[in-house]
Amino acid sequence: MCDSGRSYITDERSGAVCAAGRGSSGLGTPASDAVALVLGRGRQLVSAGMAVSMLVTLNGTIMSGARVPFATARDGYFFKAIAEVHPRFHTPSVSIVVQCGLAIVLLLLGGSFRQFFLAHNFASGSST
Repeated sequence: MCDSGRSYITDERSGAVCAAGRGSSGLGTPASDAVALVLGRGRQLVSAGMAVSMLVTLNGTIMSGARVPFATARDGYFFKAIAEVHPRFHTPSVSIVVQCGLAIVLLLLGGSFRQFFLAHNFASGSST
């Protein structure tokens, strides 16, 4: 995760340089502006691609993120209730609901990407 965060920050910096250059729309869309500058069009295609990429990443994060607390609880190192499996779908439903609740709390508390990124690195023991 640390590498992807570094990649994001690098992309943001390079995007800021691109946005400061000629051809910038001033809308805060540096990737779309860069494609429009180089190819002359494709701004909507880049935006759609970025939206699909974010949704796919979110899906993968939700599906894999709930498995760690589930496995930890199943092995007896976390709350036993989180190890419960849905009787019909055989998924870690309680763990998914807990993860959803924590995500909602974080969203309601607000904060910037940088704050969440630093909190993640602190919690995982990574250094930036």
